[in-house]
Amino acid sequence: MLIPTLLFVLVFALPMLGFYFYLAFKEKSKFKMTIGVVVILLLFIAASVTAYIVNRGPGGE
Repeated sequence: MLIPTLLFVLVFALPMLGFYFYLAFKEKSKFKMTIGVVVILLLFIAASVTAYIVNRGPGGE
């Protein structure tokens, strides 16, 4: 399960994350930029934790 997960992250997640950061840093207002970066990071962390929990395997291995 490790190889497909890494492939997905490299092909889809990292470019999407880079694009989101590009949009956030283009924002003129520093407050809105900061809120955008924090939201992106929280969503990324939540998705990573969820993927880890779901893909642990039977019995919590």
